Amino acid sequence: MKKYILLLIAPVFLCACSKALQCPPFDEAARSSWLPQETGSTIAFEEETDHSLIRFTVTYNKASEAYREEPANYGIGYYTRDCEADANISLAASDNQSTWVTEYYLSITSEFTEDKEQFRSLKYQLGDFGGGFRLFPTLSMSGTAANAQMDRDSIVDNLALGGRTYERVLIQTRSIADTAGRVIRKVYLAPGYGIVGFTSKDRRYVRRY
Repeated sequence: MKKYILLLIAPVFLCACSKALQCPPFDEAARSSWLPQETGSTIAFEEETDHSLIRFTVTYNKASEAYREEPANYGIGYYTRDCEADANISLAASDNQSTWVTEYYLSITSEFTEDKEQFRSLKYQLGDFGGGFRLFPTLSMSGTAANAQMDRDSIVDNLALGGRTYERVLIQTRSIADTAGRVIRKVYLAPGYGIVGFTSKDRRYVRRY
């Protein structure tokens, strides 16, 4: 009897696991909040003491579109992977004053269970320093970025940089034990702008436009 019951259950189980998913595009509101710059636009950072500028040009800014996730046969049944959506921005230095940081990028990834978003993570790389934060469901440091490079991270409600006040600024600082031969020591990120400042050894650069 058990043999026949299993034979009856198996087709139901396989059908339940073979449902195709209609995966959503990346949230445009989130993209506008963290990656608002258009391809070809320029972002500049000014050193606070000598007022020298480092300019970056946006070379890429794109978000994933909606797609259909088809079930796959792995030999023991059909399975459908969960959905994922992402947005990415890349910038390259557009002058010769920044040989120690020639580019940077920022990406946001949303992970879904079927059509319900479970996690949203931000990651970035600026020169020789990279890190990330978990943006959803709660704002916190991403587990994948919690490594020996990170001395501490903080979230500041209001922070003035370069004469402008930013809200909910995310700050990450390189560990003192990891500074030998390294250039970037600290990075500031803010919703609506992306990276708004960084410290190169003992010199701080703040976002100008």
